[in-house]
Amino acid sequence: MSDENNVSLVLKFKNIGLGKGNKKNELSTEIFLNKAFVITGSFGDITRDNLETIIKTNSGKVTNKVSNKTDYLLLGENPGSKLLDAQEKDIPIINLSQLKSFLKEGN
Repeated sequence: MSDENNVSLVLKFKNIGLGKGNKKNELSTEIFLNKAFVITGSFGDITRDNLETIIKTNSGKVTNKVSNKTDYLLLGENPGSKLLDAQEKDIPIINLSQLKSFLKEGN
C-alpha cells in the first residue's frame, strides 16, 4: 500500500462499490448476465484487465472483437477501430461513468 498507484486503484474500486469490507458473494452480481462487452481506448489509472475483472465479476463477458453479439462498447480515450465497428453495427457505446452507474444502480 506504499505505492501511490496501488492506493489510487484501491480507491477507484472502492468508489464503484468494490472493497475489502464486501463479502465475496456481495461482489459477485448478475448485473451483466448475458451481456457481452468490448473495451477500447485507455482509462487513465484503470487497466483494461481491471475493467474486464469488474465486468466478469458481475456476470458479464468481455470479447476482443465487435460483433452482432456485442451488447456494449466500453469507450475510453484514444479508441481504435473498434469504435467504428460498433458505430456501424449500432452497438450501444458507454463510457466508464456509465459503467459505474450500471454497477451502482444494479441495471
